Amino acid sequence: WFLRGLRPQRLGDAQREVLIPEVPQDRDNMMPRLRKLRPVAHCTLLVACRSPLELRQAHHMVEQAARSPTGCYMKGVLEPDSAEPPWSWRVARLLSLCPLRQALANERSRPLRQEPLPSSLHAFLQELRSPSLPAGTASAFLTAGQPKKLCIFVGVSDERREQVRRARAASSTWMHPFLPKGSSCATPRDCPVIALLYTPRVLLPEWDGWNLALAGDLDLRDPKFNGLRFLYLWATLAAHYASSCDFFLKADPDTYVDVQAVLQELNQLDASMPLYLGRVTYVHSMSFDAQGVDGSEAFNHGLGFVLSAGALKAAGKTFIGGCADHFAQYYLESEEDTTISACLSALGIYPQEIGPTEYKYDGDEGRMVARGRGTLPLLVHPVLPEQMYRLHRAWTLLQLRMKTVAGRVSLLFN
Repeated sequence: WFLRGLRPQRLGDAQREVLIPEVPQDRDNMMPRLRKLRPVAHCTLLVACRSPLELRQAHHMVEQAARSPTGCYMKGVLEPDSAEPPWSWRVARLLSLCPLRQALANERSRPLRQEPLPSSLHAFLQELRSPSLPAGTASAFLTAGQPKKLCIFVGVSDERREQVRRARAASSTWMHPFLPKGSSCATPRDCPVIALLYTPRVLLPEWDGWNLALAGDLDLRDPKFNGLRFLYLWATLAAHYASSCDFFLKADPDTYVDVQAVLQELNQLDASMPLYLGRVTYVHSMSFDAQGVDGSEAFNHGLGFVLSAGALKAAGKTFIGGCADHFAQYYLESEEDTTISACLSALGIYPQEIGPTEYKYDGDEGRMVARGRGTLPLLVHPVLPEQMYRLHRAWTLLQLRMKTVAGRVSLLFN
C-alpha cells in the first residue's frame, strides 16, 4: 500500500483523516486516481451494532449526514452504486470517540477504584489536559522533604493474573527497600529513592500505601496497547512533582532494576537538562508528507526508561496533557513506549542510551552474575516471577561477597 501511495488514515484526526479533500500534488497521486476509477470502492465504513435499535440509529446518521464532497463515499453503506458521499465531521467525531466512551463505561463498572473516574467524557478529557493533585501516602512521600534522587514507577494491571504475579515479584525483591516505609524509605523526609506501583486500585492488601492512584488512570486492560495510562502519568508528574525528583524511572513489572547501578549512572548527569534515557530501539516508519519518505524512528524500549526533571519541566503539563488528550481521542490503542517518544520528539527531546541493559533475558541468573559487578546490566527484561526471585537472590549474594572481599582488602592494607 505504501508503494502505491496509500497511507494509513485515522478517523476524526484532522491531520490524518481520509475524509479531508486532497489537492493532487502530481498526476501520479494514487488517491484521486482511485476515486475517479470507482469512488464507492475507495473505502468502506463498518459499524458494529448490538441491537436493531443501534442499527437504525447508525442508518439514520448515514442517511441524514451533510452531503459534502469529502473523499470516503459513505453513501455506499446505503446504496452501493451511489457516488454521493453522505458524511459529516459530526459522524466522524461520534465514531472516533466511541472506543473511549466504551472504555470509560467498562472501567466505571469495576469495583474498588481508589480515585473515581471523572463523571463525563468532557470531564475526563479535561483531567487529561490538566491533571488533579492526587492524595494518599504515595503522594505525601513524593512531595515531602528534599527532592529525591530517583522516583520509580511500575505500572500494574489486573487484566491477567500473571501481571499481578509479576508486580508482586518486583515489589518483593528489587523494589522492596524503596517502597514507602521500606528500609531505604522509612519516612517521607528520609527517602532519597522511592519506588511506587501505578494502578487505579489496590490489588493486594500489602500494597496499601505503595500505590499511586490517579483520577484519570484509565486501564484499557491490554498489556501492550495502553499508552494513554502512561501519558497521563507523565502529565501528572509534570504538573505536580517535577520538582520532587531529579530523575523519574518508569519500569515494567517484569523488569529487574539494579537501582544502585542506575543511580551511579544518573549521578554523572545534570538533572536540569532535558534527558530521555533508556534502551534506544528503532521502528520502521513512513512520513505523512507528500513524498511519503520511508525510514525509521527511535524510541526508548518500554522495559524501562528515565526522564530527568529538566525534561518534565521542558515538556510541561500542558504539552503532555494535550498529547494525552489527542491520543485518547484518536489513538486510544497506542503503544506506550512509541507514544511517549513521539510526544517528546515533537519538543526536540530524543532518546539516549542509559547504559548496559539486557532485553532478552533467558532466565540464567548464573550467567548474569558471572559477568561481574562492573558490567552487570542496569535493567533486565523480561523476567518471569520465579526468575525474579532467583535473580534477586543471586544479585544480593554477589553484593555481599563483594563487600566481604572489599572489607578483607581494607584490613590487609590497614
